[in-house]
Amino acid sequence: MLNHHKSHLLAVFATALQHIEEIRQVAALGKSPSGLPLTPLPQEQRRELLAVLDRLSSQLQDLVRTVAPDQEQDGRPAPLSATHMWLSILLRGLQESLADLDPVRISSRYGALDSDTFAALGPAVTQILEDVARAISTFSQ
Repeated sequence: MLNHHKSHLLAVFATALQHIEEIRQVAALGKSPSGLPLTPLPQEQRRELLAVLDRLSSQLQDLVRTVAPDQEQDGRPAPLSATHMWLSILLRGLQESLADLDPVRISSRYGALDSDTFAALGPAVTQILEDVARAISTFSQ
């Protein structure tokens, strides 16, 4: 397997495991990613969801061992190229999330926004997405 294929797969696996951990926090502890307290799931729902998450985590970890059996690190930091790869992946995820702030997208999915909100979001979101795109281009070269 080519190194960049392995790096991409490992990044996807790691990101998925992070999402699974966030889902656990919401379901079991009522801890939202935004910091707002939530009501944890009732015990039966929580048990069912956590069992699924445990299976998913195990399957992903098995895949990591299959795809990259040599992944164990020796304690030394990975090279700068690995830092760039991770920054690129994380910035792209941020870009995807922020794209949902686009007032056109919001209006098409959830109904028309009021004109003041639409006007406030439009230029701000455009600028934010341009800044993120610039940051991505820094690490994607």
